[in-house]
Amino acid sequence: MDAETQRAVAEALDVSIADVARKDLDRLKEGKDSKLVARLIHRSLDSLSKLQQGNMPSYDAWDAPFYAVWYQPAQINLAYTLIRQIPRNVNPVLVGDGALQVHDFGCGELATQFGLAFAAADTLREQGSVCDIVISSRDSSNSMQTFGQLLWQRFVNEIADSTKYPELDALNQVCATMAFDDGLRHYATQWLTVLHVAYAENAEEVKRTLESRITNKIRKTSLILVTAHPGSVVSAYRPVQGYLDYDRGVMRGQNLLLREGDFGKTTVLRSDLANEEIGSGPVFLGPEEHRFTYNYLTRYPTGWYTQPDFRARWTVYTRR
Repeated sequence: MDAETQRAVAEALDVSIADVARKDLDRLKEGKDSKLVARLIHRSLDSLSKLQQGNMPSYDAWDAPFYAVWYQPAQINLAYTLIRQIPRNVNPVLVGDGALQVHDFGCGELATQFGLAFAAADTLREQGSVCDIVISSRDSSNSMQTFGQLLWQRFVNEIADSTKYPELDALNQVCATMAFDDGLRHYATQWLTVLHVAYAENAEEVKRTLESRITNKIRKTSLILVTAHPGSVVSAYRPVQGYLDYDRGVMRGQNLLLREGDFGKTTVLRSDLANEEIGSGPVFLGPEEHRFTYNYLTRYPTGWYTQPDFRARWTVYTRR
């Protein structure tokens, strides 16, 4: 993706995240006093801070918008980068032909869906063709998945204006043709994506669920993409031994492909929340809680990867 297109994608995604998050937070705040809102914001950010140690947040209704304004661009960037580096011989997205069916397990706010669309749009621009893409998404958190669906629709509506985003014509075409269901396409290459679903709390449950899928002879999963925070890689899903070959590595922020453009509207939203709901001094929260919450919202601007030390472990398993 060239720099100009990256900047257009960032602008459209920034507008979409800021708009959906603001509306969702306004809904959540309705009828609550200022003290309760401040405490709920602190609770949510404290929950999400667990991700920095590889632990599992609550992923409740308050976590969803705050996850989006902090982590979502980086997760999309990670998904896009990894999909672009999967070799052509096992990657219909790069070939631009055939069909691909993806089961996105632990989909969160649909980062894989966005990443697939971005990668397919690259191929359409470069080669004039695109594979058929079907994706089914599943997450144990209804709040996260619902937010992701709202964000996707807002983004699709945003880029539909070709006068505003002429660089995103190919992406608009791809988004319009993607299908979303789990009905088996026998003719399609089958992928399973498990991005950042690596927590000690649910590792065994995830393993049981996914083993039944990849050993299904009808599905014939040909590729599995797994990512994890470095601190929780021990809990990351590993398919049955002897079934798949694999490649693995560490993805750092400087290796992510999306680098151009900014997320000014999302950054402003975070700053507004800090100043309007938390305040410049500890009023509704204790001093330590206030310092943590205010800094979380204001320390770094939202970007394609917000944390300077971004790292993720990845593994691609392919059928022998």
